Amino acid sequence: MTIAPAPRHTTSEPASSAWRARLPGTVGIAYVVTWVVGLAVWPVNLALNATAAQVAASPARTVASKEARLRELKHFYDEGLITDDVYRDRQKAILAEP
Repeated sequence: MTIAPAPRHTTSEPASSAWRARLPGTVGIAYVVTWVVGLAVWPVNLALNATAAQVAASPARTVASKEARLRELKHFYDEGLITDDVYRDRQKAILAEP
């Protein structure tokens, strides 16, 4: 007498659709994680309902912007795209900004 092996998948759905059952939960968890990370990186000195102008004027972004502009200016100078006089004048102007 031969006994047939037990079927591997006992539900009526094919095994390849199992990921569909887990998709809403996975997306929900990813959303919550993204939300928490967004709150963690929000500048401490800004309210959660800050306007775009307030965010743009925050000191942390101003310093980063200055650094980026100075690096870009230095790159242009190193590549020979601007003269020494232009480099020094623009560097002074950037550093003099509030």
